[in-house]
Amino acid sequence: MIKPDWINKVRLELNDLPDEYISDESIVQVLTKAVVFVDSVKRDDIDEVLYDQAVVSLAAYFAYVNYTSVVARRLGSIPEYSEERANQLKSIALAFVNKVAKTPIDEDFGLYVVDGVSPIAFTTAGIL
Repeated sequence: MIKPDWINKVRLELNDLPDEYISDESIVQVLTKAVVFVDSVKRDDIDEVLYDQAVVSLAAYFAYVNYTSVVARRLGSIPEYSEERANQLKSIALAFVNKVAKTPIDEDFGLYVVDGVSPIAFTTAGIL
């Protein structure tokens, strides 16, 4: 379930982008993906505030990746600061997701193999 205030929280995380660059519908889409991912890896005993921040941070990262993809298609290249900003958002998202996860999440948003269990992979397209 997406909480009503999450859309504005994602926008605050992306405060370097004008609101018209990312629609509410796009934010709802990435929030949905973030909820699916966080719910699939979270522990049962996590604090709601920490859970919310993990979802919002991951959604902000996904939204920024989507934004840079659109810009790259239109301009033929990614603006030079975009990769650095995407990496910052990714690091923040990973930090929060790892705080709520049952097992560590790697930098590609896959679960580290633990006790012979195969990892899952997650992309902006969904769970693989």
